[in-house]
Amino acid sequence: MLFSPIFSYFTFGVFGLLSIQRYLMVVIIIYGLIYVIKYNNKLSLPFFVKMAFVWFMYTFIWSFYNGYIENRGFFPVLLNHQLAVFFALIVIYNTTFRRKFITNTIFIFKITVVTTAIVSIIQVFDGSFLNAWELWRDDDSIKIDNFYEFRRTSIFGFIEQNALGLSFIPLLAVLTGYLLHKKSSLMIFYLFLGGSVALVSNTRYVMISFVIITFQILIANQNKLTGVLRYSWVIFIVGIGTYFGLQFVGYDLLSWFEQRLFREGSITETTRYAAIINFIHFFPDNYLLGNGSIMHPDIVAASKAFYSSHIHVGYLSHLVAYGIVGCAFLYGFWFLLARRLYMTAKLTNFWGSFFALTVFLIAFATFSQSSIFYYGLLYALIFDKYFYDEYKINQ
Repeated sequence: MLFSPIFSYFTFGVFGLLSIQRYLMVVIIIYGLIYVIKYNNKLSLPFFVKMAFVWFMYTFIWSFYNGYIENRGFFPVLLNHQLAVFFALIVIYNTTFRRKFITNTIFIFKITVVTTAIVSIIQVFDGSFLNAWELWRDDDSIKIDNFYEFRRTSIFGFIEQNALGLSFIPLLAVLTGYLLHKKSSLMIFYLFLGGSVALVSNTRYVMISFVIITFQILIANQNKLTGVLRYSWVIFIVGIGTYFGLQFVGYDLLSWFEQRLFREGSITETTRYAAIINFIHFFPDNYLLGNGSIMHPDIVAASKAFYSSHIHVGYLSHLVAYGIVGCAFLYGFWFLLARRLYMTAKLTNFWGSFFALTVFLIAFATFSQSSIFYYGLLYALIFDKYFYDEYKINQ
């Protein structure tokens, strides 16, 4: 998993096969099934793991009625992200991770952040360099030469379209939390690199997510005044460094604000505003169980009027698709998992895992991808388990 960007470059970018993430998903399901059979009597299943399984079963049952099984086949629908997340949770929260494993992982995280930053900067000068964005898109709506709109996904673009925001940013959150916990001064260096990647990505939720993960500097310091001063100092250094770095690579911040950050000019012109309008229209029709699909034909047709393909706010699109009952399972799973990560953070003062999930939950308001099957997020759960176990041993 830690080398997913490299493997995906070959499987998806070179050979035209699926991203390595798809193969890992099947491997984890098979391994998880064997794991459950082997250790059946010894497994601990936290309530959030059980809730994840109920959410999988709800969507799987819906697939018999919404045409998914008919169009895609039984096994492609069965072996999906939700089931992989369920088995990953079982394995992670029933495994004791050794310190050597964690330190080796952090070492690879550091290499990943440096490599991602280097490739992102090269893509500023040469948009075709390791460009995976066009492989995912069938239209020409965003050209390489559109400097402030072209999405630079660095090495993560070959994994999945949202992998930069849902794997790299959580990975950076864990690395930041770990370096904070170890009181390492190198944290500023890696935050600077991560901030540069976020800004030149031209993806707004990635930029917002980066700002959010820096807040753990404030929280991790037991002395609040020290935390505020340290946070201010770090943000000043990272901000100044990023500003001059962007100037160096040719970014005009005013043009960037106008052409990307506030491109629509008015909130009524955004797909998120359209999502609210369509939600109000469609939700009352099937508010209890939903209509079964995010890409329901009626919703797609209505969304096209607003230059969108669906309800572009995840929380709203899932309420329409799976109703109050289905979302009670999904949002309940997320709430219970977030509570677990928060508890670990309070006990250990390691906030990386909690902020990794937090950025996903906030970013979900900007897209409809509800799976947490991204290796950055899964490793955040691994670090949560490691620090919680370490706390129990110390106690």
